[in-house]
Amino acid sequence: TFSPAEQAESFSHQAIWKRSLIVLAGPLANFLLAIVLYAGLLIIGIDGQKPTLGTPLIGGILQQAGVPDQATVLAVNGEQTDSLQRVYSRLIKSSFNGEDAILTVSNANGSRSEHTLPLATEGKNPAQLMGRLGSVPAIVGEISIGQLSPGALQQAGGQVGDVFVNINGEPITNLPQLINWTRRSYGVPLQVVLKRGDQLLPLTVIAQRHPELVAKSGNIIGAFNFMPEVHYNPQAVTDYEQSQQMTERLSWWRAPIDATIRVWDLSIMSLQGIKLLLMGELAFEETISGPIQTAKV
Repeated sequence: TFSPAEQAESFSHQAIWKRSLIVLAGPLANFLLAIVLYAGLLIIGIDGQKPTLGTPLIGGILQQAGVPDQATVLAVNGEQTDSLQRVYSRLIKSSFNGEDAILTVSNANGSRSEHTLPLATEGKNPAQLMGRLGSVPAIVGEISIGQLSPGALQQAGGQVGDVFVNINGEPITNLPQLINWTRRSYGVPLQVVLKRGDQLLPLTVIAQRHPELVAKSGNIIGAFNFMPEVHYNPQAVTDYEQSQQMTERLSWWRAPIDATIRVWDLSIMSLQGIKLLLMGELAFEETISGPIQTAKV
């Protein structure tokens, strides 16, 4: 039993504005703590990847917008991007807001250009957006058939484990090169040379679209209907990773400002994602399909 004085001090007897402040205190404290921790990391330095895109895949958003090969992203919608993670974060934010994104890039020669990415019509699925962008690093490696489904390559005589040697006489040395060959050649006979053990197998493959995948991926799925297995050259991987490594480090006065913006953006996008899931506009299984659809040639 509580005395009248104790009851008057209890939560249920407080004014609405006081109870509201008490309820908000917990989330606000967590929000401020996240900002402090993030700012501390930014001051110390966060390992990341340089804002350099890979090779644009034919049919992808970047290729359709005319973004050059191996472009370095300088800004998204006028906001400077110091890392690849920041580039993707800004693009996802534009997609969530139903807005196009203006990409400011520089190519290998240092010349700058701007490209409008039509993200307003791409929906609000981050995983699928990453797949639709169509950007794969051109790392040298041996590409073989990992999984093979009924389709053009299987009909021509390809088997799981076969290694791609060349297409129309051009040596196949990296994954985006192979993907772009399949995507630019729908209905056109390709002279494909595979290696099976010590034997070279010349095949004629006619690429075909897959209607069931086109509906999900906007005509960008390749037409050989197989999943590649890539054995990267170890030295090529090391060289690529070293060339792309960077440390994002901000001054003591800029770090809190940047941390506040990033934590706020992440909070808003998380709430938007939860809202879409609850409203049935975003299926959970769809959130993991983007990378798989991109890899499938």
